[in-house]
Amino acid sequence: PRKASDFTDLQPLTTVTETVYLETESSIKGSFNCKINSILYNRGSMMKKVLLTVVLFTILLAGCTSEEEKLVDELKSNVEGKYNVVAFKDDMPSEAFQSLINETFTIEQEEVWEATVNSFEILEEIPTEPYDYGQALNITQLPEFIVFDTEGITYRTNDIRALEAFFVKNFSH
Repeated sequence: PRKASDFTDLQPLTTVTETVYLETESSIKGSFNCKINSILYNRGSMMKKVLLTVVLFTILLAGCTSEEEKLVDELKSNVEGKYNVVAFKDDMPSEAFQSLINETFTIEQEEVWEATVNSFEILEEIPTEPYDYGQALNITQLPEFIVFDTEGITYRTNDIRALEAFFVKNFSH
């Protein structure tokens, strides 16, 4: 049999247990920290993507809004109490479209037109340069008549008779 003095090179059991425990705890902590760092990195990466998306969307929205604002500023009337009209014609031939406008804005009502209309512009096509008029002005159906006062768009219609009624209603002697 072996004597207690034969086991002098062995460490007490509690020390071995603590060492194993510490190694296991360290291993678990290292693994846990690694997973936490990975989750935080992935979450940070995702947050960066979300933030980038929000920033790009805001820039795009601001770009669209400023394009619309610039176009409206160019088209609005510079004379208080008078309107600018921009007519976007449909596929009707130009002569027929002009004739329709002339029939509506008759000489009998010349006083109304002179008192209310600053300019009347007919566009054959919806321009895309320097601005995309269709998108900026939300043109969905032709013909489209858009009326601008000194503040911006004040009226829009697809019906020439409704346009006539608008000017007659807003005419003041």
